[in-house]
Amino acid sequence: MQSRAEVQTESQTVEAWVQRFKVHWWDDKTLDTTAQKSQAKRSWYAYEVQFNRIANQKDLLTVDLLVEVAKTTKAGSKPRHEFCQKAKALAKFADLPGIKKLEKVHTKYVAKVPKLPTDEELFAFAEKHRHDGRFGWCFAALVVYGCRVSEVYSLVPSSDGKTASVLTLKQKGFDPKPRTAIALPFDLVERLDLLNVEKPFEINAGEDYDSDAAKSQTDMFNKWLQKRWNGSTKLSNKNVRHSWCIRSITEPKFSDALAARSAGHSVALHTSTYATAIEKRDMEEQAARLAS
Repeated sequence: MQSRAEVQTESQTVEAWVQRFKVHWWDDKTLDTTAQKSQAKRSWYAYEVQFNRIANQKDLLTVDLLVEVAKTTKAGSKPRHEFCQKAKALAKFADLPGIKKLEKVHTKYVAKVPKLPTDEELFAFAEKHRHDGRFGWCFAALVVYGCRVSEVYSLVPSSDGKTASVLTLKQKGFDPKPRTAIALPFDLVERLDLLNVEKPFEINAGEDYDSDAAKSQTDMFNKWLQKRWNGSTKLSNKNVRHSWCIRSITEPKFSDALAARSAGHSVALHTSTYATAIEKRDMEEQAARLAS
């Protein structure tokens, strides 16, 4: 028979606290729609991935243990940010003393824009592969409308293609909401035959969105791209959106606020993510005014 001290020790392990946290986390979720269920499932998986970084689940849960695991990731990196974020939630739930130690190692993470191919490369690739396989239309739509990959399955161009309706899928705790995306450049709509919609997977309503099904299609989409892409730099389907956002910054008829809304960003996120491109544009415009 276990002693009281042994039982108390077992109840304070990482494993025990994670299990209690999991029950509490799921109890707090609304799961009325397919979208809510699939979003919750994927969100919990993100917690699980971080908690599994703790090698010995039988160790006592302490802030010092969480800090040591955090330090195994690079300061300023996305893994450090994501672990500290989830570890802090667990530490607060367990009412651990010394949470400020964890906050000290929780370094700020800012999404970095990868090196991207030129617009000319993207346009030529989209035109060449528009009718090549099941994802030709999806790639062309990403290039022109700048939506997230997970959103392209809901995208429907307007009658002239200048705009498109699309479900904004990245909203924590909410069903996907519709927004309007703008074609940039518009002349590609006809060249890429975008009014002839051809999708391998359809999302018609936010409440029916199944993120697992969408991820499966997106993984196949990226394999389709990697098999065909041989451009000047590495490219994944999710990074095509970055090219659209930078293109919008250099388009004089586009305000940053409007571009952010079209992309489904907050203005703050848009301007921080693309700060380098925005600063370059602003400085060049100012220099031109000074020289005139």
